[in-house]
Amino acid sequence: MTLHECVILALMNNLDVKGAYLDRIINRFTLQQAEQRYWLPTDPYLKLSAASNSTYGDTGRSQSLRPGGMFVSQLGLPTGAKIDVTWDNSAYRRDIGVAYAYTSGWSATFTQPLLKGGGIDNATYAVKTARITEEKNILSLRDTVSTTIGQAITNFRAYASAIKTLENSEKALENARQTYEINKAMVAAGRVARTELVQTEADIASREYDLISARNSLDSARLTLLSFLNIDKNFVFDPVDEKEIRLPPPPLQEALEIAFKNRTDYLGALYDHEVRKLTLKTATRNRMWALDLTGGTAEGKTSDGETYVQAFGNQSLSKRDWNLNLSLTIPLTWLTEDRKAYLVAKNEVEKGEWSLKKKRSDIEIEVQNAIREVGMKYKALELAREARKLSEQKLEIENVKLKLGRTTNFQLVSFQNDLKSRQDSELAALTAYLGAIDTLDSKLGVTLNRWGIAIRKEDDVIRLNETDKSGADQKLLELNLAPGSAERKGP
Repeated sequence: MTLHECVILALMNNLDVKGAYLDRIINRFTLQQAEQRYWLPTDPYLKLSAASNSTYGDTGRSQSLRPGGMFVSQLGLPTGAKIDVTWDNSAYRRDIGVAYAYTSGWSATFTQPLLKGGGIDNATYAVKTARITEEKNILSLRDTVSTTIGQAITNFRAYASAIKTLENSEKALENARQTYEINKAMVAAGRVARTELVQTEADIASREYDLISARNSLDSARLTLLSFLNIDKNFVFDPVDEKEIRLPPPPLQEALEIAFKNRTDYLGALYDHEVRKLTLKTATRNRMWALDLTGGTAEGKTSDGETYVQAFGNQSLSKRDWNLNLSLTIPLTWLTEDRKAYLVAKNEVEKGEWSLKKKRSDIEIEVQNAIREVGMKYKALELAREARKLSEQKLEIENVKLKLGRTTNFQLVSFQNDLKSRQDSELAALTAYLGAIDTLDSKLGVTLNRWGIAIRKEDDVIRLNETDKSGADQKLLELNLAPGSAERKGP
């Protein structure tokens, strides 16, 4: 399994990612609710009812039946106005065998705030806020996917590193045993004292202990990775080594421009500041006096008609009740909740501006540090590789000297230990360098771009960019994930 396949498998199976995409269903529904706030009725409903009475009187028993239906709806307008409509209909049959009598009536009320609560901009702030919230939901989804990618990379490399560590431990044990055999031959030939074997025997015991620890670490890393990938714990595979590619970071100024365009935390901070400014505009408008215009018309239930059409037709515009009302409410103190809300909103805007400046400064420092880390880690990797090569050469020379009787077991074991240490250091340096590149991607906000992941509002699943697909997703579909279906080569 390659690292790319591991990342795709994690995105397919990880429960956090699946849960985040399930949340998108609620996010989209919430946005639809907010956007239908104007020009579409708000929660219209139809209420049906039926009542039956059985009454015993002087002339005997009578049974009445009264079915009815009522339609109620409210319509909001971008000016802040509301229109409430009610249409009430009923029928009445006073006894069995008697015909129904029908009634019908409706009312409509229009309310328009002219100062406080009014204005097209003020009324549409709720919709604008909902759309900003949707953008932040997308940023949150990107964060979840990016975090999952980072964890998959970390766990995969920990497993691959554990395999390399195990291989180094096995090779170190093999070298120690070869040295022991050489010493045995030299003791048999009388060239060294038997006590020289003690050092090599102790070294073998130490290497065997290292091997047991390496195997334990490998199994632990494998189970951690499989748990994160959410696949069977008995599944084993051979991780393919990553291609070591030198990736020079972009210049600082270019990197900062990329970060400010892609960092979800910075974009989220910008969205938060937009919401704070909308809140301040609303609070500023709400400091005004309340001047409301209200008008309405109503038609009382018409007299009973022999048919519903007759009852409905009895309604008349000339006989309708009309009303128009203008009310002004003036607060007599400035210590109002509206003024407090304004002061709070104003303070939040000012603090938000400071926060944005601090966020930009922090990002500049983070990006600069990440770029420097990439360069430093690459140099450390080159030095670690060179140190390992020199340590191998020293050990080869020391082995020749031992055969010639010109060195001691202590010196040879010391060189073997040094080589093992250099091998581990090179492995750690390579992992640190690759990790520094991933960290730089994260600080620039381009992790999803790097791995060819597209996050779109309408999607319910992870999608790869068409131009970035490497076939890894198709390979995973063909990969049999049954327990033991793939075997890792080596110990």
